[in-house]
Amino acid sequence: MISIHLGMFEQQQQHAKSISEQVAQHLAAGGRIEHLKSPPDNPKPPRRSEK
Repeated sequence: MISIHLGMFEQQQQHAKSISEQVAQHLAAGGRIEHLKSPPDNPKPPRRSEK
């Protein structure tokens, strides 16, 4: 069980490294990263028509 989790961790670590490199390239090329406000977790349902 632990070896399965370790394998998954190592795989995700490789993906994270790749993403970090891509972000660094984006920023080096003059790109920006904006932190946007997230939508509410549970939006209100639309109003129903009153018939």
